[in-house]
Amino acid sequence: MARRAFSLVEVTIAIGIVAFAFVALVGVLPVGLQTFRRAIDASISAQITQRIINDIQQTDFDVLVDGHTEPFLVSPRYFDDQGSEVKAPATAVYHVKTWVKPATDLPGGSATASNGKLATVTIQIVNNPGNRTLTTDASTGMWNDRSVAMVTSEAFVAKNR
Repeated sequence: MARRAFSLVEVTIAIGIVAFAFVALVGVLPVGLQTFRRAIDASISAQITQRIINDIQQTDFDVLVDGHTEPFLVSPRYFDDQGSEVKAPATAVYHVKTWVKPATDLPGGSATASNGKLATVTIQIVNNPGNRTLTTDASTGMWNDRSVAMVTSEAFVAKNR
């Protein structure tokens, strides 16, 4: 009775095909990991933005603008890789700057129509786990360093009484 088996040539061709497929998979892996990291950053940035907007909405409008007429920077805040606030910038992954422009024009209107009852809040979040010094625009105080992942959001806050 004759025994059938794979020849050395067949085994070599099969290993070559499998190796080619693995090389393609390993080549796609960094792209997938980078996309995954961006998705996490976007999710945590949205969570941080929502938290800051909620904090601002719960603040009395008069306390928020506190007699300011020009845009001003609120104290920077720091968050870890899970989006939880931390006190020390050295342990932070996400650094957040918040500006308030107290005298905001109504969209399509004028500043006199809003009567100082509308403010614009600008929130800038950077992924800066190494706590690097980032370049800042001298006129606005906003970060303009494009070497880090950055998200900028704006919201309107109104005085309701």
